[in-house]
Amino acid sequence: MIEIEISGTPQAQARARYVRRGKFVQVYDPQSSLKKDIVKNSINTDIIEKIDGAILAEITAYMPIPKSTPKKNIELLIGSPHTKKPDIDNIQKFYFDLLNGICYNDDSQIFKIIAEKKYDLIPRIAIKLTEKNE
Repeated sequence: MIEIEISGTPQAQARARYVRRGKFVQVYDPQSSLKKDIVKNSINTDIIEKIDGAILAEITAYMPIPKSTPKKNIELLIGSPHTKKPDIDNIQKFYFDLLNGICYNDDSQIFKIIAEKKYDLIPRIAIKLTEKNE
């Protein structure tokens, strides 16, 4: 089992970008440098042992409370569902792509996903990966 917590506002996967270079079209990931920074600063890759089998992934995105929220309503928002953008599927795509090659060989190993977004005072993302035979 691998448990990872990454501080900061959860990111959503951006669309691939295309650039024309003469007669050719090149495709690139606009978030590749952001992903490298997150891995370098937030994940200790030395202690993580890759999972080889089927994976159950649990991901919780703790979203920041909007600054426009009245102080009396902040306590009510903590733990309640976040129903605004970014979409939960784009958030999980970003982080599962980020963990490719670090926690598992390919994100195709993930057979089940339990995902949720909720408000919290400290924005972060919590990921728990469990091998099927555990």
